[in-house]
Amino acid sequence: MASAHEKSPFLKMAYITINENALRSFYDYDFFLVLEGSIRILKDQETYFLGKDDVFLFEPGFTYQVSSAGNNVVLSLIMDSGFFKRGHSMQTGHFICNSSVDHARDYQPLRQLLTQSAYIYFGKEDILDLNLTSQAYRLLYYLNAYHYEDLTKEQPLPLENPKYQERMTAILTYIHENYNSSITLQAAADALHLSVPYLSAFFKQNMKENFNTYVNHIRLKYAVEELIYTEKSITAITFDNGFASMNALNRIFREEYGTTPNRYRREKKAERVFQGHSAKELAQELPPASYQQILESYGAPEYALLSQVQFPSQEIIRIPDMHKAALTLPIWKTLLNLGPMSHLLKRDIEKQLGQVQETMAFTYGRIEKVMDYSLFGKDRGAHFFMDFDRAINSLQGHHLIPYLELSLPDDLLEVSESKTIIVDSDQYLSLLEAMLTRSANMYGMDEVDSWYFEINPQRILSSRIFEPAQSFLLRFTAAYRLIRKFFPNAKIGGLLQDGLLPDDRIREILTLLQPTGITPDFLCIGIFPYEELPSYYDPDARITRTTGKLFYTRDKSYAKHRVQAFRQALEPFFGTIPPLHLSCLACDIFHGQYLSDTCYQSTFFFHNTVDLIGEVDMLGYYQMSDIPSMADSNGAFMDGCNGLFNKYGIRKPGSILLSIFSKCRNYLVQKGEDFVVLKGSVDRYMIGMCNYIYVSEYSGYTLHNQIPPEDAYKIFESPKTKNIELELHNMTEGTYHIILYQINRKHGSAFDEWARNGYPEWLSKDDLDYLRHTVQPLRTLYKKSTSNGSMQFQFQLEPHEVIFLVLLMSL
Repeated sequence: MASAHEKSPFLKMAYITINENALRSFYDYDFFLVLEGSIRILKDQETYFLGKDDVFLFEPGFTYQVSSAGNNVVLSLIMDSGFFKRGHSMQTGHFICNSSVDHARDYQPLRQLLTQSAYIYFGKEDILDLNLTSQAYRLLYYLNAYHYEDLTKEQPLPLENPKYQERMTAILTYIHENYNSSITLQAAADALHLSVPYLSAFFKQNMKENFNTYVNHIRLKYAVEELIYTEKSITAITFDNGFASMNALNRIFREEYGTTPNRYRREKKAERVFQGHSAKELAQELPPASYQQILESYGAPEYALLSQVQFPSQEIIRIPDMHKAALTLPIWKTLLNLGPMSHLLKRDIEKQLGQVQETMAFTYGRIEKVMDYSLFGKDRGAHFFMDFDRAINSLQGHHLIPYLELSLPDDLLEVSESKTIIVDSDQYLSLLEAMLTRSANMYGMDEVDSWYFEINPQRILSSRIFEPAQSFLLRFTAAYRLIRKFFPNAKIGGLLQDGLLPDDRIREILTLLQPTGITPDFLCIGIFPYEELPSYYDPDARITRTTGKLFYTRDKSYAKHRVQAFRQALEPFFGTIPPLHLSCLACDIFHGQYLSDTCYQSTFFFHNTVDLIGEVDMLGYYQMSDIPSMADSNGAFMDGCNGLFNKYGIRKPGSILLSIFSKCRNYLVQKGEDFVVLKGSVDRYMIGMCNYIYVSEYSGYTLHNQIPPEDAYKIFESPKTKNIELELHNMTEGTYHIILYQINRKHGSAFDEWARNGYPEWLSKDDLDYLRHTVQPLRTLYKKSTSNGSMQFQFQLEPHEVIFLVLLMSL
């Protein structure tokens, strides 16, 4: 069965009978499926009794005692350990595959995969092993998704204090995730926010060896695995596992094994050959033809190539009444952030805006930093408004209502010695009055009455410097009265509460605002999902320290929870809380952080949009384009910026998501954890679901992280496929056209397409044109009929995948 092109992942399959008691060491992965009778397996002083239909996986590196009195038939499938190593990147866990004691998992899909593989193997029709290799990948994929448990391999000694247990786990996880780089005690201390002396003493006290010795122990363990199970050169193994030189590997290897890496590899290869020849001592092979018919009872049809394994559902979504829907605000297409006014004037921004409105049709266009004095120079005491007019005309040309954020750019702000922001109110109000006069004359009173004017405290987010509440209130009330004088019906509000600030700040502002009698027409909150690391006790200095560092929040629904907390903070000040706008929402903010380039962007927007339906009145995605960040660009095709489009106008996953979301009607049938069902006119439905894989708590992801693009997907929690069973009930009887959209790492991700080409820094015009046409969601069209007014679907969502299902009643 060996392929002329590629070694089959299945080294051998056989029907065997176990008829004696023997010790056996494994150097590859061997599956046993008991077809008849029973066998006994002893591993690490634990005894397992396997009966008919039981599945067991023998893993390399362990010794097992296998015994039976005979009268049994076992299907044995031996898979190349090198294939497992290449297809399994996780390093801190192990497979759980023993149906005799593991009752938490459904083993029927695994039995199907094993028997289908055997059906192909013994059928001898797969001349090039292509179908068999495909089965091997399906089997490995299934094991990774359903039978892998992520654990730190070496556990620390038991600690009584839960805080210390968490700290020890974080230290060990950091080592396992970074052992193959040049980590040092200092680097680990910085990443974990501990002092070097404390980390050193804490580690040695609990692990009974020093930090560097432990790191070298981990490096050596992975190096040994590669020596045995791969054909990599010893030089490559040395540096891929974090050793500084081959001399360092040789020295540590000799101390542990008493020999050289090269000699050790030769000895283990010889043992592996011997193990293959001595297998008959344990078992007697049986003729395959006598047992092929048994496979059919496990769901292996005549043509296994066409068979479909039904994976177990991890989640059942049941919609009891598809006709029951309530009108809701379509927040997914209300507000688009266009960036500072100075950047809106660029020609490429104009092109991207045209694309957005063609596919998404937002209602309002939010322009930031409108009060940019550098754009309104004076001539004979009068301001220039050419740039302002161009910006407003651009919005109106693309059917967007202006939503003007009346702040100054950061580079024009003056910071006092006490680290607070000073704003010259006279200068600010003078420009605002001139701008309002211009707007009334240029666009007419009725037109400007439909605009939004957002007035916020000035802040510099990166350094966390803010305008004092008292000075802001004086400026806000003066600006509010000035705008109201010109445009009585315009919407005036803001008071932007940054998600990073405690709610005490908005309470202070509203306390000062109450005596003025002014009620804002709307209130704003801006959210970037970071939280300040809490203070910690430094045992060396015997004091409590504040970190001042902003880390990615551990709350997956941070936006919804911050909005809810914001509402609670507002309740004492209003009988009815004004409309609430989440005017800025992004999964990141600065360049060099590839969260906004990967498929995480689409799942982040989907998860938070669904979370916030009914919670906010407008939702502003931040922001349309990466072009405003080009001044900080590293020059690569993707820059890790927060736009819906990259700097070349290539759509990112979030943009594709919103273009599909914009087709949703605004009648909500049901929503839940990462799914939403919306209804349109007559019998038209749109159902969205996502597999939201969150940032790992051990990634140490901070506001100013700069990560290389090849590590962009390494900061997430262990990725798992999500199997969903969808039940729709009380539908109009008939046949429906079904349109399925899928956004995942293969379809709709420019970043992943870039990665597949090796992250080139420069792309030609032909390359960019190719990406513009190929970076699209996967679209599938088919028909499906109801049964007694119901429909059932099964979906398998990859990590970071979003799907939309459009149902249209056939006429």
